[in-house]
Amino acid sequence: MKVIKLYPKKGSFFSFGGFGFKRDLIFHSDSLISALAWNSENPKEFIEKIIEDNLRISSLFIGIEKNNNEIFFIPRPITSNREIIEDVFGGLYLRDRKIFKKNEFISFGILNKIINENRIKKEEVKFIHGKKFMCLKEELPVEIDNLFTIIKRDRIKIPRSFDNGKTELFNLEGFVPKKDVFFYFILDGKTNLIEKPLQNLINSSGIGGDISIGGGVIERYLINEFNFYKTNKINPPFMSLSLVYPTDEEIEDIKKNNSEYKLINRGGFIFNSGFRRRTIYMLSEGSVFNSPVKGTIEKVYDNPPSVKFGISFLINLNNPKNEL
Repeated sequence: MKVIKLYPKKGSFFSFGGFGFKRDLIFHSDSLISALAWNSENPKEFIEKIIEDNLRISSLFIGIEKNNNEIFFIPRPITSNREIIEDVFGGLYLRDRKIFKKNEFISFGILNKIINENRIKKEEVKFIHGKKFMCLKEELPVEIDNLFTIIKRDRIKIPRSFDNGKTELFNLEGFVPKKDVFFYFILDGKTNLIEKPLQNLINSSGIGGDISIGGGVIERYLINEFNFYKTNKINPPFMSLSLVYPTDEEIEDIKKNNSEYKLINRGGFIFNSGFRRRTIYMLSEGSVFNSPVKGTIEKVYDNPPSVKFGISFLINLNNPKNEL
């Protein structure tokens, strides 16, 4: 597997999807694959080739490089089981529940410790950016407060030709990454299929919203081996690092085996058109499954044809007690 790191241009504004006008900190896998497809020579053939080659692509997450240390953040695994939380995170949860609730992302260092030792101690961890990000102190020995600055920009909503709405002024929320912050995604498969579209994406557009007015600018990318996650266990449970659109059969399995997940609404307009896609619900990154879930590709518009890529990118979350 490979990790592809994207380095943002200094001061560039990024606005990913989200609820209402509040933006996500994740550039979701369906949007990432769509952006790569539209920057390939033939989007339809690009998607077909991904399926044919069984290429798996995660969502785009945040990382930081400091003092020659790289920290890769992923969503904290979704679990509502209080006993598991208390057991794994121990005193960190029992003494600081409010802090723990604010946490949304953990480092791979934290994940490895959960898997291999099934225990996290308070004195081992460091919180960043208002407790939203958690890593091991040994991963980040220097002090850092924030990974990015939240920015709100005034925007005008102009109704489309088929929309009866009114022109409105609103605030669009996004963020400007701090120095040493990068984005990354993980790829399982050959990189030759995505390299040219990725270079086109960097050269001609960008990622996320506001790219037409200079937002989302990436200066360069780097491809390395994926070597910061270590586990040899192959048994469930699994966590997804991408959005997942399960088949009907998989939905029944998910219900039966007490998997834990969050639904995320995916809709919007087709690129370079005024056509609105059919809205679907997908399972979010961080969802935990007690059996393998492959997912599928769902058609969301007939003409022009448009699909949502819902094939999963799973990693093992197996620990000695096989409970998380």
